[in-house]
Amino acid sequence: MKENEKTSETKTDAVEQPPAAALPRIALGMPIVYRASKKKGKRKYTNGLKNIQKLGRGMAHASERVSHGLDRGFSRFRSRTDASSKKKRDGALVDAARNLSKGAGRTLRIASKAPNDVFKKVNTKWVSRQVRNAMRALPVLG
Repeated sequence: MKENEKTSETKTDAVEQPPAAALPRIALGMPIVYRASKKKGKRKYTNGLKNIQKLGRGMAHASERVSHGLDRGFSRFRSRTDASSKKKRDGALVDAARNLSKGAGRTLRIASKAPNDVFKKVNTKWVSRQVRNAMRALPVLG
């Protein structure tokens, strides 16, 4: 090659930075403004329908927990069955009872919290007062 031949070079800088004069200047006395996050709105209820709606939300949450528990339990059963079938001949059949009990245990452990989900939504001061008054109205046995 000859030394006087020049190879073409391409510029690799994809983004050019603006000159320093174009950047905004921050003065020391300027206030710093933070944007506050939006608040969650309160739920709005019609008088007399609040407890029914809360009960509905609690039931929905409880059913969601039960379905999540079933999902986790069946996933556990399926993965343990797959592992058993890979370990030994007819392993899925031999270990079926053990795998089923492990899956059912996982399901019950997660889904057993569902009644508490309903109770937490409904247990308000008004409901407690109503239950207490109903208990006082019952005749004392004994």
